[in-house]
Amino acid sequence: VVLWITDLWPESLRATNTFKASFILKPVELITKLIYLGVDHILISCRGFKSSIEDKIGEGKKPISYFPYWAEDFYQPIKKDSVQLGKKEKNLFKEDELKLVFAGNLGEAQNLNLIVDAVHILQDYPIKLIFVGDGRARPVLENRIKTMNLEEKIIFLGQKPADEMNDYFALADVLYISLREDPIFSITVPSKLQSYLAVRKPILGSLSGEPADLITDSNSGLVSSANNLNGLVENLKKYCAMDHLERQIYAENGYKYFKKHFKRGIVLKKLEQLLNCR
Repeated sequence: VVLWITDLWPESLRATNTFKASFILKPVELITKLIYLGVDHILISCRGFKSSIEDKIGEGKKPISYFPYWAEDFYQPIKKDSVQLGKKEKNLFKEDELKLVFAGNLGEAQNLNLIVDAVHILQDYPIKLIFVGDGRARPVLENRIKTMNLEEKIIFLGQKPADEMNDYFALADVLYISLREDPIFSITVPSKLQSYLAVRKPILGSLSGEPADLITDSNSGLVSSANNLNGLVENLKKYCAMDHLERQIYAENGYKYFKKHFKRGIVLKKLEQLLNCR
């Protein structure tokens, strides 16, 4: 029995404020420990998970191997003239603006107030932020944006099918990814990061720890620590000052890193090797 761990429990429940009461978290931790002890081999999607697992079951109790997320094959770089979006949505992506796209869950963990505040500080800069996704933080964000009079600069498009996301990525200049400051998030790499790399776009990150290191190691974009508003503002200024070719260097670096480490076939071949070694 091989277990692939893509979230740490109960740490994720605590970090996202899903549950705080110890009478809930303690049984969850016990159940998690029993599951870990009941398998033959543990795979982890993030390297930082290893110490947490060993704290629960003891060092060396089970073999633990790094096995990351991959990006699905339908995430691919496409040319702008291949985009199938309607005229209304295409018109949101104006050529004279830095088009910043965030894709995925709009939740508490993503700390999206930070990017809203950064756009507010830089409201005189030609920046447009487009959220493609949905989540429980959306109403709060919408109210904040309305209070700041940023409705023209920050747009919500709602959830879209995964196989349509290439169109939105193709029209973007930069893709944004963030997590708030928390020990669990500093060792958690969101799966969207692999998808961002796969579509050959530069990345703007507000992250700490392992996911930030991945952006730095791949040289795929600019990253500042989680909750660091000043760092995010400065990186946005840098992207505004860059021309297309300068941004494209980050995009190409990220795409090369993706093909080497996160392409679906490569990752699944590693899984095959892990299963055959038993």
